[in-house]
Amino acid sequence: MRRSGLAFLLAAPLAFVLIGCTDDPAPVAGVGTTEVPNALGKPTVISFTATESLVENISPGEAKFVGGRMIITGMVDVDRIVATSPYMDCLARITFNASFDANMEGPIHGTYILTPVPAGAFGGGVWEGTFTGYQSMTAPGEYTVHGKQVGHGRGGTLEGMKHMVNSVYVDGVGSLTGEITLH
Repeated sequence: MRRSGLAFLLAAPLAFVLIGCTDDPAPVAGVGTTEVPNALGKPTVISFTATESLVENISPGEAKFVGGRMIITGMVDVDRIVATSPYMDCLARITFNASFDANMEGPIHGTYILTPVPAGAFGGGVWEGTFTGYQSMTAPGEYTVHGKQVGHGRGGTLEGMKHMVNSVYVDGVGSLTGEITLH
């Protein structure tokens, strides 16, 4: 019995070679590709990092004070996102809403449209998404926002893709880490 177990252990690697099995992971689509899911039907996931900074404030939105809180609705910014993946190298149009206390701390949320650069990249597709977060004062006049974003590709080769992002913004400059799920 001991001998047959040893024979099996010695023969198993040969069997894997003969039938083409490998312990190497399936190749992952490289950055910038538009590959479809692999043969097992599992989607390809691309990790990325990025920075985000303000290009222009389009609209300050409306602010009103209710019960000691400043409620901001409809503020619109254009930001530039520079990413390690061309899928996320974008101009972002962000509509921002918040409810801040006297220290300018509180929850934020909104929507965004990301347009890849250069214009027309990925067949003219865009990302549409939502975000939530919380702004806190880290020092007098300095603020940090921790947020989460979820977006979906619309049009062009982005159609059907999804991204999820965790972000930290310190005094308006964002550091993003996320994943893109291809088709």
